[in-house]
Amino acid sequence: MDLVYKHEKPLLRIAIVLSAIIWLALLVGTFGILLVYLLLGYLFFLFAHSAFISHLKGSGVRISPEQYPDLYDRLSRCCEKVGVSKVPEAYLLRTDFFNALATKFLGRHFVVLFTDVIDALEDQPGAVDFYIGHELGHIHRKHLSWRAFVMPGSLLPVLGPALRRAEEYTCDRYGVACCQSEDDIKAAIAAIAAGDTRLLPWTMRPRATPLMSTRKG
Repeated sequence: MDLVYKHEKPLLRIAIVLSAIIWLALLVGTFGILLVYLLLGYLFFLFAHSAFISHLKGSGVRISPEQYPDLYDRLSRCCEKVGVSKVPEAYLLRTDFFNALATKFLGRHFVVLFTDVIDALEDQPGAVDFYIGHELGHIHRKHLSWRAFVMPGSLLPVLGPALRRAEEYTCDRYGVACCQSEDDIKAAIAAIAAGDTRLLPWTMRPRATPLMSTRKG
C-alpha cells in the first residue's frame, strides 16, 4: 500500500539537489568556516532539544501497557498498519496546543499526544488513530532525518511550502490508513480544522430551540 502523496518524492528530490548546491556554495564561499557555525548550531540544537525531551519526560505521562493501555494498543496497531517496526516512545502531555507531534533525539523517535486532542475525541476514540497515524507517517517517511539537510531548499518561496504541504498530505494518508471508519476520519480532520470547541459540524449537534419573539403587533 503506497501512502506517499504523489508530489512528495519529486519535490524532495528537487529540494535535495538545490540544498546540496546551496550548501556547497556556502562551504566554498566561506572557506570552510561554515562547518564551525554548523557545529555550533548543532550543539545549540542538541542542548535545546535535550531540554525539551527532559520537559517531556518530566511533565508528560509515558504511554505504555501499564499506563494508558488503550492508547498504547492503538499506537501498536497503527505501527503495524503503516510498517513502523519499532513502537516509538509516546507521551501524553497537557499544553495549550491542539495537535500532536513527532520528534527525534539521538536516533530515538518520540510521539507526543496532547490531552486536548484526546479529551475532544472522547466520544469518538477511533479518530485518535488518525492523529497517531499522521505522526507515524513523519517517522516512517524519515521527514525528521531529512529536515536539516533540505533546510536551504525549504526556505525557497515556492518549493518550501509545497514540500511541507506534500509531507502533510502524505501523513494524512497514513492517518487515514490507521482509521477504521470514515466517521473517525471526518472527526479527526474536523478537530484539526476547527479545534476542540467546534469539533462537530453544526448539522451533527442538537439544534437549539428557536427563540420566540416577544414583540407585539
